Amino acid sequence: MERQGLSPEAAAAQFWVLDANGLITTSRQGTPAHVARFARRGGSSSGGKGEQEGATLLDVVRDVRPTVLLGLAGGFGTLLLLLHCEGVGFRLGVCGLGCKPWHGAWQHAVT
Repeated sequence: MERQGLSPEAAAAQFWVLDANGLITTSRQGTPAHVARFARRGGSSSGGKGEQEGATLLDVVRDVRPTVLLGLAGGFGTLLLLLHCEGVGFRLGVCGLGCKPWHGAWQHAVT
């Protein structure tokens, strides 16, 4: 993204990073520096739950409507089933980082 002309800040703003405690925002204490770059400001003007500290993956997907999910745990099956049952219709590419087409994508997505 940076190679395509985005600033480091604009490139990082394209990512919503979650851990076991949910969405990581700037209000979270003790966030490692390599993750803090991607921390969301939280409290979006739209008021969606998907922008708040600790938001669940389901809330983020509902509000943000991402086009790709990258993950280490691969627990996306239940999420996709829930969204399908809710009638949320959008194209979504899903792949864990261990998948061959996405191997190394995380390191190269921003730079």
